[in-house]
Amino acid sequence: MKLLKVAVLFPLILSLAASSQVAVYGAFSAAKTSLGIGVETTNWLYGGTGGFYIDHGHLGRFETGLDARIAGLYQPDSGDFIHDKFFGGYAGPRLSVRTRHLGLKPYGEALFGGVRSEGDAENDSKFPNPYAVSFAYQLVAGADVPVLPRIDWRVVEFSFTGIPNRHLGHENGISASIETITTGIVFRF
Repeated sequence: MKLLKVAVLFPLILSLAASSQVAVYGAFSAAKTSLGIGVETTNWLYGGTGGFYIDHGHLGRFETGLDARIAGLYQPDSGDFIHDKFFGGYAGPRLSVRTRHLGLKPYGEALFGGVRSEGDAENDSKFPNPYAVSFAYQLVAGADVPVLPRIDWRVVEFSFTGIPNRHLGHENGISASIETITTGIVFRF
């Protein structure tokens, strides 16, 4: 019976993978953070984003799929400055459009996951010390352009990450957000 299941499922999985566009990407990110209580941090956070996507569904110029990514943002060590850090993992649906102009491929994503935030209380950080783990969502919009047959340049990607109801020592918790701009490279298989 197990052999029959494998005999049926293996060709199905193989056909799905063969008809899908799979890609991995890596990118450099810069971000600003703000708290729901009206406090906007003045320092930029920098780091990287990496992940993969699978575009499987096709409807004309539209492609649907899934994206999964990890991101790490931190404030560079600069003497007495605050040292905030964010590490997140997200996954969710993706929609992209293939255009006729230079192969431009704009896309949008709605991702869900978790974030670990860390602040430095000794330097008046508004984020928890030593750290907090919270649910997070991320709304993403960007555009890729092919530069070689299987390599794309992620020209720009904008993301808004919402972190609802973070507990920062306040009784009821507050919300925070991260606005990020990213550029990088995509390898398609």
